[in-house]
Amino acid sequence: MEAALPYLRRAEGAVDSIRQPDIVELKGIRAPAAICRMILDAVHILFMLPMAQVTTKTYTMKGKDLEFITDTFEMPNVGT
Repeated sequence: MEAALPYLRRAEGAVDSIRQPDIVELKGIRAPAAICRMILDAVHILFMLPMAQVTTKTYTMKGKDLEFITDTFEMPNVGT
């Protein structure tokens, strides 16, 4: 746990550096890059905010149907 503390502090510092104009800019982007959506998911996790409902998607690989969890950053209107 102690080894993770410096990383947590750096993450908190990064979150604290987000300013209101940054949020406005992100809201203005019609289709933000996947990395932006992943970062916002991480912010939701850090602040223990509600996330999008977990869904699954079935993929067929080598003739077998496999279920995978759908990433929230691929879902429209996450966090709104």
